[in-house]
Amino acid sequence: MIVHHIDREGVIVATRRLEHDHALIAGLALMLHAEHGALVRRGGVWEARPRPADPWRERVLAILRDFAERTPGARVEEKESCLAWHYRAADAEYGERQARELEVHLRELLSNLPVEVVQGAKLVEVRPQGVHKGLVVAEVAAIAAAGGLLIAIGDDLTDEDLFAALPPGGVAVHVGEGESAAPLRVIDSDAVREILARIVG
Repeated sequence: MIVHHIDREGVIVATRRLEHDHALIAGLALMLHAEHGALVRRGGVWEARPRPADPWRERVLAILRDFAERTPGARVEEKESCLAWHYRAADAEYGERQARELEVHLRELLSNLPVEVVQGAKLVEVRPQGVHKGLVVAEVAAIAAAGGLLIAIGDDLTDEDLFAALPPGGVAVHVGEGESAAPLRVIDSDAVREILARIVG
């Protein structure tokens, strides 16, 4: 999530699509981006950024499905630009072991292709190279009011790209535990709501 402090507008950069009637954002004036910035919602319609063909997709999808079948509780999520293997509902120890094996296998398979294998919060994701949340920062900075303060807030490993792309003076806030390059940290989503309430209020 990115907030321009001066004009009090916000941008949601999510891993999947959200709609304006979503409970978390209903009634708010927001720009929406999904799949790490690969999709943007304009005038109520989702548009995809131009990207190269993905001949790797079917082969990777078959591998993810195979790992899901062999890992009770795991599931595969198909997005327009990315594929993800989730294991939050799997046995913790076995899920982590399977995730490490899957990541090594995918990195070897895709080493010569323009794709990235990314570890997230209880997931392994394959996405086109160069597609990440940080892509949105330059767009937001270009439309933000002069002197505006950009504040980026996130709780996932993929949010590190967002933090790294902030211009000088931008504020990065990591939510929860875990390593992060963000200099500021809050404990949970309730603290995030409090921050946003103060900005909007």
